Amino acid sequence: MKTFKGGIHLEYHKELTAGKPIRDAKEPKVAVIHLFQGGAPCQPLVKVGDPVKVGQKLGDSDKLISALAHSSVSGKVTAIENAPHPNGKVLKAVYIESDGKNEAVEPVMNISVREAGIVGLGGGSFPTHIKLKPPIGKNIDTVILNGAECEPYITCDHALMLEEPLSIVEGLIGILNTVGAKQGIIAVENNKLDAYRNIKGAVSQTNIKAELLETKYPQGGEKELIYALLKREVPSGGLPMDVGCIVLNVGTAHALNRSQKT
Repeated sequence: MKTFKGGIHLEYHKELTAGKPIRDAKEPKVAVIHLFQGGAPCQPLVKVGDPVKVGQKLGDSDKLISALAHSSVSGKVTAIENAPHPNGKVLKAVYIESDGKNEAVEPVMNISVREAGIVGLGGGSFPTHIKLKPPIGKNIDTVILNGAECEPYITCDHALMLEEPLSIVEGLIGILNTVGAKQGIIAVENNKLDAYRNIKGAVSQTNIKAELLETKYPQGGEKELIYALLKREVPSGGLPMDVGCIVLNVGTAHALNRSQKT
């Protein structure tokens, strides 16, 4: 079982939601979509009164490190104004009154990661298209998918690994091909043995490894994860790519895979 030096053991309380199935959220009457999705904030592409569809771009940015904003409902734009953001700030958002029809834009085949608006789903929301284009001279040999989910209470990655293991693996295969890495690893803490078994079964016909981690915090931190699995130390102030790695969340891999199939 893999681990890193140090760490702490917490009261996890994951039993409150562990084992519950993934469900669609109830559709809101008014959707509030922030123009800050990760990196630099977007500028609005719509105005008050415009009709919008599911998947339509609401905002874009000319900054390199940025993520596009898309609509999750169909309906009409009623306002573009500030709203509380999950990061604790008050940021500009597009308000959409849902018409309940969920009419979607035409699907785009082979959509780019940037156009799909995918960001890291482990909590950081860093634009994924940047991670998948390391600078010249940074050779990536290993991609790690983080399924540790070492924080208390949270079980969304656990549920995803139970319900969508093949999609996660397919997403990782696409990432490996994109960055030219030869080694892929999916890491799961040992308090989620059912998810570990699912992932291990899903990778059985591939060269990807499923690795079991000791349960402790912060096992899912990028630097801790890299050391636990590869015994490589990311230098102070450095990034995983400095030691030949890219680390992504299992949910990000699933989102990448879904973006190529819808």
